Amino acid sequence: MKKCVRWSTVTVYEFGVGLGGSAVPKHGGPSIGLARKPRCVWSTAVDDALMGLENMEEDEQGATPTSPRAKDKKKSVVRTTRRRKVRWLKPLERVTMLTKAGCSEKRIYRMMMESSEIAMSRRLSLRVDRTVSGVHVATFATITWETFTDSRNQPKLRPTFFLSDTFIKTYGLSQKRPPLPSATLAPLEDINFTKIAIKFSHSLTKDLVFSGVRDMVQKIGYVASTGAPVSITFNFGRLIAKNRCISVLFDPLKFPRALEDYIARSMISSPPSVLGNLDEFDISPEDVVDYSDTIANNQDGQRRPATTTLSFSSDDQEALPTSRSNPENIIGSDVSIEEELQMYDALLSPGSNASERSAKHHVMESAFKRHITNLAHDVDLEAKYSFDSQLQQRRDLDAVALETKTRRMCAEDLQRHLRMQMQQREDCVLSERNERRTTDPRTSSFYSDSERSRQGYHDQLYLHRVKEQLKHQLQDQISSNEQDRVTTKQKTLQDDRLFLRRVRNELETIEKKQAQDREELRKSLTGSWNRDSHMKKLVEVRKKQRAAEYIQQDGPSKQDHNSTLVPSRLSIPRQDTARDDYSVGFDIRSMYGD
Repeated sequence: MKKCVRWSTVTVYEFGVGLGGSAVPKHGGPSIGLARKPRCVWSTAVDDALMGLENMEEDEQGATPTSPRAKDKKKSVVRTTRRRKVRWLKPLERVTMLTKAGCSEKRIYRMMMESSEIAMSRRLSLRVDRTVSGVHVATFATITWETFTDSRNQPKLRPTFFLSDTFIKTYGLSQKRPPLPSATLAPLEDINFTKIAIKFSHSLTKDLVFSGVRDMVQKIGYVASTGAPVSITFNFGRLIAKNRCISVLFDPLKFPRALEDYIARSMISSPPSVLGNLDEFDISPEDVVDYSDTIANNQDGQRRPATTTLSFSSDDQEALPTSRSNPENIIGSDVSIEEELQMYDALLSPGSNASERSAKHHVMESAFKRHITNLAHDVDLEAKYSFDSQLQQRRDLDAVALETKTRRMCAEDLQRHLRMQMQQREDCVLSERNERRTTDPRTSSFYSDSERSRQGYHDQLYLHRVKEQLKHQLQDQISSNEQDRVTTKQKTLQDDRLFLRRVRNELETIEKKQAQDREELRKSLTGSWNRDSHMKKLVEVRKKQRAAEYIQQDGPSKQDHNSTLVPSRLSIPRQDTARDDYSVGFDIRSMYGD
């Protein structure tokens, strides 16, 4: 039975970083080439691998006796089948195959650790990308991640905290630095009281957890609304409330550690890895055995020359790059590509000679060189990027620490300067007090008074003269101030008088103008009235004349004339009074057309 493996399906989980790429997305590096149809297919007998595996299992069973219960449990463990139609080798099968190929246990351990390191790091990064989310506590606050761009124009995450509008309005609080509306926040997940009750207790229920969280939030809001200083420690930092303002200080040491523990726990509880049982990779340094000096025998008892000739020297050795590996597990750097190919050729095709191997592995050698070069370049870039990110993070922490230290030193210097000034002030006060109470000890004891007294500074006449001078100066200042005040007051009064005079003149001018207007209006109205009355008189006279002419033309008798004249005289004025208009502006031409 033969097992054929295409180059496009060889993964880092088969033989470690030293051989291979990956055609499986999100589970390894790039494939090593030979798209479509492979030109070279190399195979190995699975029976040899299975036989070696059985021998190792028998050795283990003979060394460590197991109970029948454990055997039944091993038999009952059935792993799920792979979705891809690729036969995945078990870790012990890989170890057996590589051991028969002449690889030392140190080299095998290095391959396993590197493949495990790459798998775990990539799975960790995928897990971080998928599980980054925030939590939302209803009517209280939200704790989530904010994506920002650092100085190297790379996206990074930082924790953020902001209160809910309901909590702020209910208790009249404010937040120190709320997030910007344009901030990119991680998706939120509402708090689940059932999960909290199950995960963190054995006797609590969902209702009890809900009541406890509600009472705690109400108590925090009530105490913070009073303005009292409050400090509450959480597993990610401290919540601080002072003067009705709430803020959160995230602990840079606890927060990444808690996130890493959470990711590690989630990875432990995840489905089985494509590597198989990861515990089988963790070979302790005490159990490391070098198989390079031993000669492996095949089933017929014949020695294979490839395994006897291949051994790695300890000269010019380089340390392992992985942090999980033991520093003693080192690999020789003088191993050539031909020796590597001979080693794997001994593993896969033991019956071939040197000429056939060189012809057979011509394409394999070029592809292997290209793959190793690309893989080394990718590993160097990834290591450089991780080192740069760690260095940048350390520089940021150093900058924050330096800024804090500088502020602390400035505050200490200021306090020291203030203490020095206070001490100097106290010394000056004490020295002045001592000078007033005591005399100078350096003065001569022959004189009873001090030097200043003998020079006349403490003489009564001198003191009286000084007091008089001070008194005169104060009086001069008082008189000058009083004179300035009186002058200012007089100037203000003069300005007020001038203003009143101007106002009075304006009022008189206005009154004269109004009197002139009234006089002109009275004259115009009087003239109009006189003209109207004159015209009305003329109209009456004209009417009388026409009436007389009418009577003369008809020739009535005198009696009739007298009888009709009287009523006409009486009736005409009544009609005129009822019909004539004596208003101002009456024109006689409107009635007679004259």
